[in-house]
Amino acid sequence: MFIPLDRKPDWRHPPVITLLLICINILVFNFLQEQDPLREKEAFRYYFSSGLAELEIPRYIQYLNKHSNSRISINPVPKLVGSEQKIIYRHLMINGGFLRALNKSHIISPDDPDYVVWQDLHRDFDNRLQSIVSYRYALKPYSPDPLTVFSSIFLHADLWHLLGNMVFLFLFGFILELSLGSIMLLLVYIACGIIANLVTLAIIPNSAQWIIGASGAITGLAGLYAILYGMRKIRFFYSLIFYFDYIRAPAIIMLPAWLLYELAYSLISPASVSTVTHIGGLLGGIFMGIIIRYSPLQIHTEEKKKNARINFESDFKTAMRALTNAELDKARDILKRLLEVQPTDMRMVLKLFHIARARTDHDLARHYIRLLLTQPGKDPQLLHDQQRSFLEYLELTQEQPNLPAGLLAETGIRFCAAGLVETSDKILALLIKQNPAQEKIPVLLFLLATRYHKSGKPEKSRHYKQLLIRHFANSPEAQTIQQTLPGL
Repeated sequence: MFIPLDRKPDWRHPPVITLLLICINILVFNFLQEQDPLREKEAFRYYFSSGLAELEIPRYIQYLNKHSNSRISINPVPKLVGSEQKIIYRHLMINGGFLRALNKSHIISPDDPDYVVWQDLHRDFDNRLQSIVSYRYALKPYSPDPLTVFSSIFLHADLWHLLGNMVFLFLFGFILELSLGSIMLLLVYIACGIIANLVTLAIIPNSAQWIIGASGAITGLAGLYAILYGMRKIRFFYSLIFYFDYIRAPAIIMLPAWLLYELAYSLISPASVSTVTHIGGLLGGIFMGIIIRYSPLQIHTEEKKKNARINFESDFKTAMRALTNAELDKARDILKRLLEVQPTDMRMVLKLFHIARARTDHDLARHYIRLLLTQPGKDPQLLHDQQRSFLEYLELTQEQPNLPAGLLAETGIRFCAAGLVETSDKILALLIKQNPAQEKIPVLLFLLATRYHKSGKPEKSRHYKQLLIRHFANSPEAQTIQQTLPGL
């Protein structure tokens, strides 16, 4: 058994869909399937106590003898003891050929004297079976239902079946969700589960076993993982009977390792149909992996994102070399392209502003300084870049910035809150000249008065307090400052 343990979950960005799928499976098992064991026992008791077994089992033995070379005989139904009842019942219930013929009235036909009684008893028995969620929504290849191709991947036979599947779902799910994104993981998971069930229908169409479980979808994720990560070396945990260890190996090794495991399991338990479903899921995952990895569609795997980041940084370095060599047009074109890819990367905006300033292009300089000043945050480096660039822009425009009053006010408030009071002074002067009624001016006056008071400059503090009280007497800031700075 191979389990990839290449990384830890990043709980700052939790695998939402993986956790949601796990929760759905647990809720279905604990609430919808909770009464299934009792209902199965009730159906079994009814089968033998109602007389239905005496009508069907002898005919089932006849059916087997007709369709096999060996001769089969059993005790009369009333003489069957508990273990014998269970064996023949389970054998009959998974024989799709017999059940299909039985349901089509080929075994007990309408001209049979027992037909009417059998039909009533069989209908009651089927109603009891339909009350078992694991039966009703399980995939039964001999009698396929489109709904069960989907619903069966959320059902589980018992607690250990559920726990085992959920562990593997988490191990593969969180890695692939990080690589593919949440929506793509959900689509791939469901697609692999459906493909696994379709392969099962194609290979064992006469089986009546109740095929349930997320295993097909999860083996699909394993196949997808192997294809997406290919030859990248991954840390695996593996076990061989009682031997456990770790190994670093290419991710693609998952495919032969998983196939060998499934084949070994099929030899140990040849009656199980789960191997077919698992291999179907694995093939589905391989198919989906090839589509995602080699498709021209913009499906970004983690590998593609990593390459994109490498290319981005490489292009940025090229732009910096062009700036060093005074190739402004080349640098500008590269930086504009990079800004389209990463519109929040202020490095591009800063460099493009400097290029516009060097060319004394007022319109472009105004465009980029607006982008720079509208970037929120308290990062000291960002504030330093914003302040320096703003002062350079004022110098370029001879202190006629032609910027929106609201943007100027917000910038002045942020600068003042960060302690950049001298630049806030300049912004206040521009605001009073450009738009003296701007609604944020009282806030800026209040902050400047408070900042200068704290820095030991009472004259400046008094000046801004007086401006605030004189021109904005009814503002909340004017009323507050008279209480907080009463002595000025």
